[in-house]
Amino acid sequence: RTDVGTIHVENCLFEGNESQVGSGFYLFSYNQQKLFVDRCTFRKNRTLTARGQGGGMIFTTIDHISDDPDYPMYGGPVTARLTLTNSVFYDNTANLVAGGLLLGWRGFADVRNCTFANNRVGGTSGGTGGGIFVNDMDINISNCTIAYNYAGNVGGGIG
Repeated sequence: RTDVGTIHVENCLFEGNESQVGSGFYLFSYNQQKLFVDRCTFRKNRTLTARGQGGGMIFTTIDHISDDPDYPMYGGPVTARLTLTNSVFYDNTANLVAGGLLLGWRGFADVRNCTFANNRVGGTSGGTGGGIFVNDMDINISNCTIAYNYAGNVGGGIG
């Protein structure tokens, strides 16, 4: 089944990648998936379009619920979870939102002992969340350095 499972990503380098969204790493999670990212570096990744999101990484979940128990990936409470530890997001770029990390649309994220530095989003007329962009997700951020990020509109560090 693709709606449950655990993914571990450890000691990896995501560098110089380009795409429309989630240039370094993109995970669209169903209700119960768990992602553990530890000791990874996301560096010099960038989005290519005006609506580009998540230069470094995107963790997002399904955004609708079904009452049908035969389709658990579309039903029940969203319990998708990201645990991100000891990782670095440096010099990533997006054009619309989330230069470094995008967390969105239900689920949970625990971000610990990470550095978000020199990430950029947007130009002088737009962009939200230079380091981190959060939308409708429960999040815990602890013991992190968030410094020297830029957003053309709102939230240079976190938006």
